[in-house]
Parts: sequence; C-alpha cells; structure tokens
Amino acid sequence: MITNSPSIVMGLMGANSIHVTCTAGDLLSDTGMIVGPHTVYFINEIDINKAFISCSGISLDKGINYNYSMVAEVMKTVINSSKEVNLLADSTKFNEAGITSIGPVTLVQRIFTDDNLAPHLAKDFRNEGIELIPC
Repeated sequence: MITNSPSIVMGLMGANSIHVTCTAGDLLSDTGMIVGPHTVYFINEIDINKAFISCSGISLDKGINYNYSMVAEVMKTVINSSKEVNLLADSTKFNEAGITSIGPVTLVQRIFTDDNLAPHLAKDFRNEGIELIPC
C-alpha cells in the first residue's frame, strides 16, 4: 500500500500483513497530506492497480475538485498512474465545487459514499457509467 498520509502510516504501524510505503514530499499541515514535486515524481515512477482518492467536491458539470492546488496536482498524478480509480466522497461533497479541478467525473470507476445521496444525483452519476457503493 502506498499513501501520502502520515496518519494512515501511523494507523497501520504494527499491521504486519500490510506493507506500507509513504511518498516523499512536503507535509501540508492543513490537510495532513504529503504533497509537492517530490510526491509527484515518486508517483510518476510507479504503477498503481487501485487508487482511492478523496475530493473537496464533485459534480457532473464541474468534475472532481480540491481546495488545495498542491493536493489536486498529486491527485491528478495518482489518476494518471492508476489502472482503476475509486473516489471516497460523502454525500455533502456532491454538487460542491473546490478551487482546483482534478478532472471530469468519468476519470473514476466508482464512488464510495454514504446513504444520504439524493436519488436523482445517484441516477445521474450512474448514467455516466460510475458505480456508486454505499458505505
């Protein structure tokens, strides 16, 4: 497993069955994520089977976006290096817009979300070929 989150690394300490690699880069203290050119370089050098990313907002017309441009750049790189992209977004993120676009919603194969997503939004995203997984 590869992550740019020190809190995930710390949470998995002692989980001997999971090999954890943390990206290089600079800690963005507001988000707790490691970002920057070293992170992008690291991710460009690997092949990712399944990516799990987050966002600040998602909508059919504005796409997937994030409030921090440095995080958005890392997310774009992850998407470009991945065979499969999964988005983790609770229902409050739908029809919201962040500052920096990551790309269209069609970049993801599935979205893991909560049970509070409005039925019309769920239908619209499914019509785009995106699988919605309630959790």
